[in-house]
Amino acid sequence: MNIKLYINNEFYNVNEEHLILDNKKCYQIITPYTLNPTAIRLPKKMFKLYKSEGLIYTNDNLKELARKDFFGDCDLYRFDIEKIIEAGYCI
Repeated sequence: MNIKLYINNEFYNVNEEHLILDNKKCYQIITPYTLNPTAIRLPKKMFKLYKSEGLIYTNDNLKELARKDFFGDCDLYRFDIEKIIEAGYCI
């Protein structure tokens, strides 16, 4: 399911396949297929809000993927689309 999120004064389509890369310097929204250097940057305040409200999550599979593909220097999170819809953070 695709939803539109308002990020940095723009609307972006995201779905369950999009990941958030936390490299300890910034938060980027990426797809599992490509790492685009012009990826969407998620504001720190928005990331912390989503994380505290359970709208994004990580699990063992994402931790393993981060360790394998990004050499363990980062964390990966996934959007919980249903919770984002319920919370009213999308259009």
